[in-house]
Amino acid sequence: MNLVLAHGYLGFTNFLHIDYFRGVKQDLEKNFSAKILITKVDPDDSVEKRGAQLRRQILVALGKTPPTNAEENRLAQTLDPNRKTHIIAHSMGGLDSRFILSPANPEHLAAHVASVTTISTPHRGSPIADWFAGHLDEKRWWLLNWWVERQLHKILTTLGISLEGLQNLTTVSAASFNQKYVDHPQMRYFSVAGAGRASGRPTANLLYPAYKYINQKTSEANDGLVALSSAKWGEFDSQPWPADHVEEVGHDLDHLGKAGAFDHLAKYRELAARLQNI
Repeated sequence: MNLVLAHGYLGFTNFLHIDYFRGVKQDLEKNFSAKILITKVDPDDSVEKRGAQLRRQILVALGKTPPTNAEENRLAQTLDPNRKTHIIAHSMGGLDSRFILSPANPEHLAAHVASVTTISTPHRGSPIADWFAGHLDEKRWWLLNWWVERQLHKILTTLGISLEGLQNLTTVSAASFNQKYVDHPQMRYFSVAGAGRASGRPTANLLYPAYKYINQKTSEANDGLVALSSAKWGEFDSQPWPADHVEEVGHDLDHLGKAGAFDHLAKYRELAARLQNI
């Protein structure tokens, strides 16, 4: 099978010699003999623009579109056109994937992709994005808002990512997106969510203020950026991952450059095993 890994808003392929999907490609290649494409789209642009980039990379990797630059030459024929192709997408990457598969998109890829699995994708938006877009009651929440902003700015500044793309992750924008870009009837949609660490503080220190804020706004468990109900789409795994948003791809924000205690590779193997049977 072919597996496409699509990164989220805090996205990169390799940053300071750290892979976004830490060790996932190597582990799945070893255990499933899968052909794997790691995509790279603009980290802070709109879903439509990121989706267009994702679409083209998949087509180049399948040999359906000729490469036009050195980066595309690297991707060319990475995937086997005779095998089924499945997308595994983290965070905003799930919205990018749904966009390129929706029948509302005249250039959709439903003929080339069998399924999409989203991991903590904010299908219904996130209160954190709402805050940055100015949709919250600042008089009531001003102190907590200030703290959340301060902490999240640290994360984004560390990764060198701007705030522009957060507009697509608001609850209002997500509702509009869901109404316009409906699911393809012949596509399989799977989703999983993160609910925070099983013991101790539920998230890394930098995500903890956001975790508390989302919990207060939604009364739900969350991974520090996305609430459980927002991550639910299609066939939903009722057992959330005991991890925060960054641990879901193998990183620990409390110890940058190191893997967390959560065994994310085992979870990706579970996802791949299900996809192998489709």
